Amino acid sequence: LAMEASYAVKGPVYIRITSFATPAVYKEPFVYEIGKAGVPVRGDDGAFIVSGALVSYAVTAAKRLKEELGASVRVVDMHTVKPLDEEAVLSAAKTGRVIAAQDHTKIGGLGWACANTIAQAGIACKFKVLGAPDHYVPLATTPYLHKINGYDADGLFEAMKAML
Repeated sequence: LAMEASYAVKGPVYIRITSFATPAVYKEPFVYEIGKAGVPVRGDDGAFIVSGALVSYAVTAAKRLKEELGASVRVVDMHTVKPLDEEAVLSAAKTGRVIAAQDHTKIGGLGWACANTIAQAGIACKFKVLGAPDHYVPLATTPYLHKINGYDADGLFEAMKAML
């Protein structure tokens, strides 16, 4: 579906997907559109802007934040990094707390695109990028690497908890 939709776009497209099965995150049918983020969890106390496998982690973290802290944290499924859904990023920034996380290096990609969009709009908020570190990462299973680099469900929970 993503590949077929990208053919209709005139210009570059950068789509983030995962190589393994993840739990469904949408309660209602989701209409996939290039450059238009999905929002499987609504909230106004903060926002996770995530892609690929990290969407299901963010949904789990948002549920835990609600249960344990009473915080209502939005999950923005930014499946398309280019073109970026700038409206979704700016709306998330208005919550005052944003964590952009990606199964990718922290340099460039989703985190930097979100940071640039927020900065260009002049919105002040707490902001953090989670992703693979800028050094050699050992070979291991994908979920293990997500955990040791702090962007699995527990890592997302702890990072947002620190912002609240």
